[in-house]
Amino acid sequence: MASFHTAQITIGAGTNTQFSPGGTPFASEVSVQNNAAHTIRVGDKNTSATQGALLASGAPGGSVTFGPYDYPAIDLSTLFVAGTQGDVVDVIWVD
Repeated sequence: MASFHTAQITIGAGTNTQFSPGGTPFASEVSVQNNAAHTIRVGDKNTSATQGALLASGAPGGSVTFGPYDYPAIDLSTLFVAGTQGDVVDVIWVD
């Protein structure tokens, strides 16, 4: 049976921050919402200030959804965000 999960990613120092939710590492759908004061980028390990899906800042800010897939096909550990250190990004996923 599928379950919803929520978490937040606090952007660290450096070029990007990996999402590591713990527990089940796979999802059938993932949504990322930027409610921080700065724009962010979302993508794979190559995400940077100039590469990845650009999400607008504000409330509500920009969002992106990956999926849905028929089975848990998204490895959450491959999700990275880049932006201003200390900003918080909201993540919702279905396993």
